[in-house]
Amino acid sequence: MTTRDPHHLDFIPPHEEQPAKGYETSDLSIRGIVKFGIGFAVFIIVSHLVMTAMFAVLQHDDKKTEDAPLAGPRVEVAMPIVGPQLEVSPSVNWEEMHAAEQRVLGLPPYEDSGYAWVQPEKGIARIPIERAKELALQHGFPVRTGVVTTHPH
Repeated sequence: MTTRDPHHLDFIPPHEEQPAKGYETSDLSIRGIVKFGIGFAVFIIVSHLVMTAMFAVLQHDDKKTEDAPLAGPRVEVAMPIVGPQLEVSPSVNWEEMHAAEQRVLGLPPYEDSGYAWVQPEKGIARIPIERAKELALQHGFPVRTGVVTTHPH
């Protein structure tokens, strides 16, 4: 405890900094805690009332739309569609889709061998990737020679 008596051992002159005590020296304001608690409780109650009213309005609107006639023509369905439909033969479906893409892009149909002309007039062909790797290793990759580049400083 700090006293005003300069001869007391715990006396710290006003111009010197007091050492840290290592714990909080002031208490929380009870008034602030109570105000926060009341405000939070009011917020929760108001939110609950707003959400209840909103759900009541939405449920009332939903009943109106159930009774309203459809805007478009009605279609009679022999069997109701239930859940997602699984593909019976996914590979056939994929092949049909791929063939349709090839037609749209104007490319020749894909062959199982993997060899096909893509643009014969330009000499562009399609080959299997493994064969392309072998050819690249055999012939090497193109290297630029005699090109000098300078970087401005």
